[in-house]
Amino acid sequence: MENKEKQPRERKMSRRRMYFHMVMASLARRRSRMITALLAIAMGATVLSGLVTIYYDIPRQMGKEFRSYGANLLIMPTESGGSLSEAQVKEVRDTIPADKLVGMAPYLYQNAKVREQPYLLAGTDLAGAKQNSPYWLIHGNWPEKSREVLLGHEIAKTLKLNIGDKFTVNTSKGDGQETATDFFVSGTVTTGGKEEELIFMSMEDLTASSAIRDRMSLNAASRWSRRN
Repeated sequence: MENKEKQPRERKMSRRRMYFHMVMASLARRRSRMITALLAIAMGATVLSGLVTIYYDIPRQMGKEFRSYGANLLIMPTESGGSLSEAQVKEVRDTIPADKLVGMAPYLYQNAKVREQPYLLAGTDLAGAKQNSPYWLIHGNWPEKSREVLLGHEIAKTLKLNIGDKFTVNTSKGDGQETATDFFVSGTVTTGGKEEELIFMSMEDLTASSAIRDRMSLNAASRWSRRN
């Protein structure tokens, strides 16, 4: 009885050894084909990984680089010399999904005099301007308190003003009279562009020292796209 039971088990073991031997012998004889197939699979996986990187990562990196150039959306009045109202700025903001909006900064420009020399004030949402302008080189700090300003580099050099200095800005109230307001330099901005010839302050400070109300010169926004 024991011999009869052992014979089927031995046959099974023998068949398994035979199959294993056949498979190994086949692989050994077709080694070059197997290596070629493995190389083809490896190359295919590499190409696929590269395509996935190009599709997802390259556009994101490009978007990041483009973001360094500042706002990618400018809203301006349709007529030369016109203006935007606060309601219009809010309407534009509402059209951009919250998860796509990086920053929005309305700008209001006003002529002024400092030490009897004409300059241009730029009232804005300073937090939005900071988000929109990662390429600005700031020496010092962005304004955080009332009557603090960010001074263009060229103006700071001309007036010989340093961080922490106080200076007086004269603006027109619209009735032929001027108002004098003291401001403090919280920092200077260097861009190599027109920003160096502006005096940046909060919108509240600008409207408080002038007769302008509910009016914007333009609106700058940064919006994320798929590339960002």
